[in-house]
Amino acid sequence: MSEQPSNANIANGFKFCAHGGEYCHKCLCDYRKSNNTKIGKQLSQEFPGLSTEQLWGRPPLDDALKDASDAGTKDEEGNNVYRCKSHEAVDCNECFDWGGLVLKNIKSIFANYGKKIPTEATREEKLQMLASMGVELPLTTGLPEEDVDKKLRSAVDSAQYFFTLVPSKTLDPKSSPIWKRKLLRSAVARGSIEETRQEAFAQATLRQAPFPEHERVFMELRDTISGIAHGVDEGHKHFLIQDKDQDSALGLRVVEVRKVGDGVPVFVVLCGRGTRNSALNHVLDWTINAFGSRKRVGQITASVQEQNLLLTLLNLNSKRLVSHYKPVRGPFEQSFILSFILPLGPISQQDIGRLMRSSGCFVCGKKGDVVRECSGCALVEYCGRGCQRADWKEHKDACQLLSGGTWYTTKVDFETTLRRAPGGPGYTNTINVRDSLHAVPSPERASSSAPPNIHGDRPFLVKMQRPLNSHIGPIMIYDRERSFTFFLNHEDDADSYRKAQMEFGLEVRIYRWVKRTADSELSICFDRQPPKPPVW
Repeated sequence: MSEQPSNANIANGFKFCAHGGEYCHKCLCDYRKSNNTKIGKQLSQEFPGLSTEQLWGRPPLDDALKDASDAGTKDEEGNNVYRCKSHEAVDCNECFDWGGLVLKNIKSIFANYGKKIPTEATREEKLQMLASMGVELPLTTGLPEEDVDKKLRSAVDSAQYFFTLVPSKTLDPKSSPIWKRKLLRSAVARGSIEETRQEAFAQATLRQAPFPEHERVFMELRDTISGIAHGVDEGHKHFLIQDKDQDSALGLRVVEVRKVGDGVPVFVVLCGRGTRNSALNHVLDWTINAFGSRKRVGQITASVQEQNLLLTLLNLNSKRLVSHYKPVRGPFEQSFILSFILPLGPISQQDIGRLMRSSGCFVCGKKGDVVRECSGCALVEYCGRGCQRADWKEHKDACQLLSGGTWYTTKVDFETTLRRAPGGPGYTNTINVRDSLHAVPSPERASSSAPPNIHGDRPFLVKMQRPLNSHIGPIMIYDRERSFTFFLNHEDDADSYRKAQMEFGLEVRIYRWVKRTADSELSICFDRQPPKPPVW
């Protein structure tokens, strides 16, 4: 590729294409050679062992003008001049620190070569990924970036049931039997009662997308894993996963398939990524070699955000393979990361509650013992009165919902009348319609003691669920942490039971504020509901 000065955009001396990249397959340009002359001293001091020619092949900057705007002027060569949005300066060293970014990129390549693939996902995209898995945190949350990343990794682990399937926390594929059972596509299928209901409704109403927009990234990734499984069933080992605009692509080879847990497949894979601005595009070379060698290459369409979520999973699992497991790499796979894929399913409501709790101060993101739930509504957390006052204008309407509400003293029990059998407590099992059917727990003997009170005398939210097929069956009540599961039985408190049924209307589940007033007693504010139902 060569430079095209007439098409360049200039920001603090650096040239970029129309997409904000130094190197671009679509614009057919490469500005790294001329840009390197602007930071030659920094490069030679930081990397004295690299020649000028070697530095021409450094990783290019991409999307560099996202925080810049056209200044409306041109330089002496006719290139468009850009200025930063923050200071409206064309030579802003703070916003346009190209030398610092170039050095950071080169060091990242050296540090992550063959070990990790940067996802390049923004903070907002990470929060959207969490939301797609049911962990809906506000986009305005002050949670620090590292905590957002930690929650995303934890959500991925919950979805793949990693600690259940690999209790040792490290995987040695050679110690697990080779997969020889039924078709892989069936073996990776995971779902819940609620997902089945939504799919059936979509088919009945001829809707194209059964799931809400924010849920599709996670659902589509599960479809991609199903596609990989189906491809392996059909004899494929090589897969090209790319978005419809072909701006980003993953080259993935299934090394082998082993079995873990109770008949669960684990795909050991090698994976690399190539993008529109990748100068050393090993994925392109890998793909050309695969097709040229007459290998069967499965092709899967996946959005860039879906690819980022898959890379989050692969980067996480790559650290968990034992160090002595080193399969033979093929041509152009030296930079690929070695990792594994487990089937993904819905995250349990208990895990969603855990991930949405302790998100830190809603305003500043501070965490620790100083963070407390708002005493008025228990909907958000603050680190102190300063942050609470700063958010009061936005929060007061939701908080004041409880003001003037009527509280009903309600008798509850930690067992239902349906299982009060002669001779002592029987066995019970509770299945949440949103939980994976592959993770249904074994029936448990009913407890004979009251659960502990972790809330003190503060109000907190509970979910109330009525039976689907009975008007007089027990109403189940539990908190986000699942510290208790109570039942409101018609036989124990007919007045509160009727009040609850009136609040349900046509709904199966509702959320209400309660206070724990005794071992088997709740004070419930039936006539106030949160402005937006929580997702747990």
